Amino acid sequence: MMIRMTTSLSQAMKEQGNCFQIAYEVACSNRGWLVCHGIPVFQGPEHFGERYRHAWNESDNGVFVVDCSLYGKVSGFLRRDYYSAGQLNEQHVVRYTMEQALEELIKHEHYGGWKDWPGVTL
Repeated sequence: MMIRMTTSLSQAMKEQGNCFQIAYEVACSNRGWLVCHGIPVFQGPEHFGERYRHAWNESDNGVFVVDCSLYGKVSGFLRRDYYSAGQLNEQHVVRYTMEQALEELIKHEHYGGWKDWPGVTL
C-alpha cells in the first residue's frame, strides 16, 4: 500500500503535537485507511507509563498501522505490534471512517481528540 504525502501533510509533519491533523489528512489522501484516536502508554522518559491522547491510521482490513507523527517520519507497523508497544486494546481506541471523521471535525471544529478518556490528563 502506498501512502501519498500532500504538501500540507509534509509541512504538518514538521510541527509537533499535530497527530490528530496528520491522521485526518492521511485518511483524506489514502482511500481505505481509518482515522484512529486512542490512549497508548507513553514510552518517553518524562511521562513513562502514563496514557496520552494520540491519533494514527489503520488499514480498513485491520492489519497495518501508519503513524506519521512518530519520530517526525512516516512509520508503518503491524497492528498487533503497535498495540503491544502502546499497551493498547479495543477499549483504548476509537476508529473513524473518513465520513465519520469529517462529521466529527465539523461538529467539534477541530481535528480531535473527540472522545473523553476519563483519567487521562495529557
